[in-house]
Amino acid sequence: MQKKLKVVVASFLLLGMSACSLMPEKTDQAKNWSVEKLYAEA
Repeated sequence: MQKKLKVVVASFLLLGMSACSLMPEKTDQAKNWSVEKLYAEA
């Protein structure tokens, strides 16, 4: 019974960690904006 539980827990951990990599990467569009543009957009 404990072996099954360990396998289930390990499977959920692996799935949980791999799920984060499936999400698309978000880029910061305001990274290269000037101070004035940031202030105006805010």
